[in-house]
Amino acid sequence: MLKPKHECDPVRVVIFAARRTGSSLLVRELRRSRLVLMHGEIFHVTNPRDPDDGFAGSSMPPEEAFYSRRQEPRKLLEHIQCHSLGFGAVGFKVFHDHLRPRNWPVLTQWCTVCVLLTRDDVIAQDRSLLIARRTGLWKGRSRWPWGHLNETAAETASLTALHRYRSTWYNTVLVQALARTPPPTLVRLSYERHLRGRPNLTELLKHLPVRTNMVEQRPASTTQVNSQAS
Repeated sequence: MLKPKHECDPVRVVIFAARRTGSSLLVRELRRSRLVLMHGEIFHVTNPRDPDDGFAGSSMPPEEAFYSRRQEPRKLLEHIQCHSLGFGAVGFKVFHDHLRPRNWPVLTQWCTVCVLLTRDDVIAQDRSLLIARRTGLWKGRSRWPWGHLNETAAETASLTALHRYRSTWYNTVLVQALARTPPPTLVRLSYERHLRGRPNLTELLKHLPVRTNMVEQRPASTTQVNSQAS
């Protein structure tokens, strides 16, 4: 179990993820520990009090930091770090389009634990994304860029975009993180190997101030697969 240097210096976790990789499930699992202050999509959510994607804990960000977060992300990062007293770790999740690429280095400089969350089966990820958007069972972006195409062509276009996005997003984050001195702790997780079914987060928890058997001590999540992969 890793211990923070002191109460005002928590382990800082950023989950670099993509849609339909299980990021919401991972956030929920980490929130089960009283030592982890795990926020949601703080650079994307419109309602900071959203129970799933908003801010955890009782301290909401000041309006200035919240509404200028995409132009000046450091203000929001300073807020969540300064309001994590009593927690051993604080963090959030982020997708590639939550911030402009020029601000991605701010995230890789801030975190002490960098989580790269992917999905091994990219085709299943793409189909899950298509189904979620068509059925409205997912509250992510609703814009449908391939509405003029038939189902097969739309799936091909979506899969091509997903491959390009994965390569740019994860490779850039990895290069930026490794360029630091010292670099952050890198943890690679995948939906299939670490989250599907009964979550196994040992690889991540050993770098946080929690017991590595935290998940086993509490009942496994019963959330449906469609929700798990969000």
